[in-house]
Amino acid sequence: MKPRIIFVVGHAGWGKSETLIALTDDTNSITINKIDYFVRRMSNDDQPDGLVAFAKKLDPDKKPNVIATLCPNFIDSDRYTHDILGVIKAKGYQIHFWVIQNRAKTSKNGRNTIEPKEIAELRSYGKVKVYDDGGLPKTHADNLRSYIESL
Repeated sequence: MKPRIIFVVGHAGWGKSETLIALTDDTNSITINKIDYFVRRMSNDDQPDGLVAFAKKLDPDKKPNVIATLCPNFIDSDRYTHDILGVIKAKGYQIHFWVIQNRAKTSKNGRNTIEPKEIAELRSYGKVKVYDDGGLPKTHADNLRSYIESL
């Protein structure tokens, strides 16, 4: 089986990490359909340099299945989104994006939805599943698990 990475996608404060905490019971690994996944919760909107370093160190022989978080900010160069995805794609990972389309709590000053142009950028790197049902992290986690089981 080809190595794969599944990104939980959303902007800052959208519940990406909380979704993974609910999915994994706050651990850094999970088994779904008899496949062991390494889980990384820190995103490029939390620690951009950290996610770049993680992508560069990522070894498909040691971590063939990964679940991680990603902010789809392709405009701000300090988020390194293109760099991160390019490195991971070059390593042969099949890339999947599970996109939390709408922010749970609306923000007056920030973004409240993932824009179509952001989804189009993601599609240039891999397969995209847009999740737009809303809900709490546990609901997100249940839907994310169902998506992963369907792969």
